Amino acid sequence: MKRSTDRILTTHAGSLPRPADLITMLQAKETGQMYDLLAFGQRVRTAVAEAVQHQVASHVDIVSDGEMGKPGFFHYVRSRLRGLEGLNATASQSPDPDFPGYLEWRTRHGRGTVGIITGRVE
Repeated sequence: MKRSTDRILTTHAGSLPRPADLITMLQAKETGQMYDLLAFGQRVRTAVAEAVQHQVASHVDIVSDGEMGKPGFFHYVRSRLRGLEGLNATASQSPDPDFPGYLEWRTRHGRGTVGIITGRVE
C-alpha cells in the first residue's frame, strides 16, 4: 500500500468516463447482442491503460481501473443482488421531476435508456 507522511495522497472513487467504442461493446453485451468477446477483453485492457495514464498525468497517487469493464453501477448491482426489479425509462418518462431533461440528454449523448432499480434487496 502506498503511504505518505508528507501529504494526503489523492485518489478517486467510482467510474471514469469510458471511450465511446467501449460503451458500444458494453451495451451489446448487456442487451444480449452479439459481440466479440476477445475484442471486448482487449478493449477493456487498453481502456484501463488509457485511464491509468490519464490518472498518472493528473498526479493521482492511487490509480484505479475506472471500472472500464463494467457497464455501470446499477447494472453491476443488479447482476449481483437478488430482489431488484428494473424499469427502462425513455427520455419521455423522466423518473425524477427535478431533472426532467436528464434522460433526453443521456440519450442524445449515446447512453441510450437508463435502467432504474426499484424494489427491495432480499
